[in-house]
Amino acid sequence: MWHRRQRDLNAPASDVVEEATRLLTGRARETIPPAHGAPAWVAVNLLAHGTESQLRGAAAPRDHMTAAGWTAALAYLSSALLAFAATEGDLTSVQREVLVPLELALLAGTATAPSTLGQLAALVMDALDTHRVRRDP
Repeated sequence: MWHRRQRDLNAPASDVVEEATRLLTGRARETIPPAHGAPAWVAVNLLAHGTESQLRGAAAPRDHMTAAGWTAALAYLSSALLAFAATEGDLTSVQREVLVPLELALLAGTATAPSTLGQLAALVMDALDTHRVRRDP
């Protein structure tokens, strides 16, 4: 999961502020070296905190013909979120009501972390569908 090394515990305050800023602006992936896999909450982080512009960028990767793995999953989920928000209310409301709680549950370990990108997509889509059902009695 997300562990700090001893040397990170003594990081300057500016480093901590920068890390918090990345977390709160949907850019948590920037803190993880590209060669490493990322936990599921990192994908949800972009969805939960990204701006419409960030999500549109993720939905249309530069090379969409060869997008695979992480990039393809984020493209799919970003597109789905933008479409969902357009029909169910504004993006910020959907993020606050659905995706921030999901991100926090994944971070806290109270939600089962998906082990595949397909399971991640299903988890996010299920959360959006559950929100829709609750809003439309």
